[in-house]
Amino acid sequence: MKKLITIFLIFFAVLGFSSFMCSCMNRDHCNNSLDIVGVYENRYENGVKNYLTINSDGTFEQIYTKNKTTKKNKGKWVFFEKSCSVRFDTLRLLHELPTQEIESSFEGMIGLFRNNNILFYEDMPKQYNYYRKK
Repeated sequence: MKKLITIFLIFFAVLGFSSFMCSCMNRDHCNNSLDIVGVYENRYENGVKNYLTINSDGTFEQIYTKNKTTKKNKGKWVFFEKSCSVRFDTLRLLHELPTQEIESSFEGMIGLFRNNNILFYEDMPKQYNYYRKK
């Protein structure tokens, strides 16, 4: 009887592990389950719309709206799948920071496309990173 119970436990453990592995197979080596093309938002300022749209033709557009002020920026991007990195030719910081931590231009800046988000600085995520808009 103990052997039969052991066999059932092993069977269910293997079955559970294989279904776990199947659920992970939908992610790439950068832990993304979605393509990079889409709309992202920077969540630094409350009540502000700060979007980055990445188009499939290799272009991007930024739109920042605060009260009656709207700022826009456009450019090109390239994704390097092997390193999970994405380079923007003219990405800009459209919102203001309390202290100017870096230049407002991200020109030539390399970000990482991980977990379906575009990340520039791990220690300052709200100021610079863009998160997939649902």
